[in-house]
Amino acid sequence: MSRPPSILLFERLWIAALMLGAVNMVIAWPLTLAAYRASGLFAALRVEPRLGLLLIDMLTLLIQLSVLILVSRAGSRIARGIVFLLAAWALVMIARMAGEREAVPGAQGMLAAICIFLQAAGAAILLRPDARAWMGRERI
Repeated sequence: MSRPPSILLFERLWIAALMLGAVNMVIAWPLTLAAYRASGLFAALRVEPRLGLLLIDMLTLLIQLSVLILVSRAGSRIARGIVFLLAAWALVMIARMAGEREAVPGAQGMLAAICIFLQAAGAAILLRPDARAWMGRERI
């Protein structure tokens, strides 16, 4: 069965969110690195801060890309559940960002908000009947 329009739209929204998220990671790199250095987390782990941040960023993108592929190409219901969890977590984070005015300033905050809304929209699209049918929940 070919992929329905809802799955294609989900895939496009999540790819856009991943690309914007990667751009945001690059833009936010100096600020994020300074925050990790100030926290002393990597020093306590005896990891060079740039390497630690690079690993965190790459792991974040890899997890999201894996979930995207598992949902949009393999029709995994478990991965779809992870999509819902990631979208819910992202919405919690945007609510937290809105409560703290200076949490993520300027363009970085706007890119983060756009990514979150793209992810949430993608998750909501997976609730459409054609997406659920394609994932094996019900037949059209």
